[in-house]
Parts: sequence; C-alpha cells; structure tokens
Amino acid sequence: MKTYNLKNSAQRNEFKAACNRAAKMGLIVVFEEVKETRSLSLNNYYQFCIKYFASQYGDTAQAVKDEIFKKLCNKETFIQRDGSLKSTKDLDSREFSLCIERFKNYAAMKCGICIPNTDDNAAMQEAKNEIKKNKEFL
Repeated sequence: MKTYNLKNSAQRNEFKAACNRAAKMGLIVVFEEVKETRSLSLNNYYQFCIKYFASQYGDTAQAVKDEIFKKLCNKETFIQRDGSLKSTKDLDSREFSLCIERFKNYAAMKCGICIPNTDDNAAMQEAKNEIKKNKEFL
C-alpha cells in the first residue's frame, strides 16, 4: 500500500495517475484519509483546560470532558449517529484547536471561568496551582 501526500504536487500527480489506472482496470480500491497527528503540547493544553475548568466548576474532569466539552460545546463534532461519543483522537490539530476554543468561549461566557492562554505564563501558573489544590476532587 502506498501513501500519497497530496500537498506535494509530484505525489498528487502520482496519485491521480494511480487512480486513473485503477479506474481503467475496474479495480476495487480502499481510499483512507490519514489525519495529521496532534502535537503533545496541544494534548497537554486540552488536559489543562479540562482540569482547570473542572476545578473551578466543581465537577470531575471526566464529566467535564463528556458532558460539557463533547456534548454541549462540540456536539456536532463528537456525537455520532448512534449517540455514542467520538474520541478526541479522531480529530486533527485544526479540528481539535477549534473544539478547545469553543470550550474556552463557553467557559468564559456561560460560567465566568477564564481559561488562560498558553502564552500567559503567570495565569497558567496560577491555574496550575488551583488544579493541584483541587486534584483530589478531579
């Protein structure tokens, strides 16, 4: 099985040629989208946002992930047809960042909880201290 990066014009042309050959031959093909992997820093920031919100809101981190982050703030992204919840692992960096922003906006506008940005070191440290103080409840 060959993987093609369609952002690369040479590989895109190879892909088109391979598709044309397969179509002429009447082959059955499997076409799979490979999502770009998210950065560790984005995953860490997501966990930080969930834990900080949970510490301020008074709920568990798991409840915040499922009920608020997925079902309330990002239902179009996470709730599947059968009612089950999709994993954040299924999102690429762009989708995941958008979901985090929606969650942060909800936290600020509906709950009065301002989740700090990664570049605000003082606020991040203060929030981390709050998480540590309340970790037994998360």
